[in-house]
Amino acid sequence: MATSNENSLKLLATALDMEEKGRAFYDQAVRQSDNEFGREIFGLLRDYEVLHADRIKKIYASLERGGGWTSEWTAVKPLEDLPLIFKKLAEENKDRIRPADSLDAVDIGMGLESESIIFYDRLMMEAVDPQAKKFAEQMVAEEREHYRILADMQAYYADPEAWLMEKERVTLDGA
Repeated sequence: MATSNENSLKLLATALDMEEKGRAFYDQAVRQSDNEFGREIFGLLRDYEVLHADRIKKIYASLERGGGWTSEWTAVKPLEDLPLIFKKLAEENKDRIRPADSLDAVDIGMGLESESIIFYDRLMMEAVDPQAKKFAEQMVAEEREHYRILADMQAYYADPEAWLMEKERVTLDGA
């Protein structure tokens, strides 16, 4: 019968694999995007996948040494506020977007983020260790944020003007 530590190591190995696949996908999307906006957003998402992998590696190393779930992973913090960066880039690039360029990549990215949310949500529900639960909660929140960014990107590519009006809360009056 596998120990709790062995189960955690297996879960973390799966999580690390998922994050590495996400990193590789976003790295490819950066190289294949035909517009600066797509390259920058996919680059930021790639960087977050690297950050997630670093967190997982810290926990894995602790468990592998026979330690437990530590809070050391909390030292690996997100670099920037992704929604604010997205809005800024969208405004800067509104006249240079060719919508079809990255739509497939956005759809695939949304699928990857959905899988991650489901995985970490399950880990959160099954976690016994408080640090494991806290880790999973943080990862679910960040993966949901990535999904929201991709959904915004999808909406932005479909109609940049409408997206900007909605985000700016512009109202039209009859005058």
